[in-house]
Amino acid sequence: MRLREIKYSAYRRPGELLFASWTLGLGLWIAMPSTAFSAGVYDRFTAFAPEWQWGVMLMFVGLAHGMSIIVNGARWWTPLARAGMAAVALWAFAIMAYLFWATTPGSPAVYVYLTAALVAAASFYFAAFDCGRDSARWKAWIRSTR
Repeated sequence: MRLREIKYSAYRRPGELLFASWTLGLGLWIAMPSTAFSAGVYDRFTAFAPEWQWGVMLMFVGLAHGMSIIVNGARWWTPLARAGMAAVALWAFAIMAYLFWATTPGSPAVYVYLTAALVAAASFYFAAFDCGRDSARWKAWIRSTR
């Protein structure tokens, strides 16, 4: 894959790449050795998973999502990787929005994480659309492995 193709793929999806970067940054912030989840509102979060696991999961999702956007189209599986990472981000942000809503319904965090979940849903939709468009390449690859 040429550098020009990588740049073109990444520039075609700047919003999705920004969202992946934001997810990576949020994961880094949460995974830092600090007390990001020390307030009482985070008790439900830490009951679900420890703080460092939330951070590592978000870092992995952001990094893998970003890399799959950058190499999108170079291989037949890249739209699947984009869809998979967008689905995991959707799951994580929906859970975070729900946990904030269940604890403090008036918190702005409910809006922020619900918006992040909706952006992840849009990313999933567009990745699934690319999967359908690239299905001819999948079929050709499957035939070549037989």
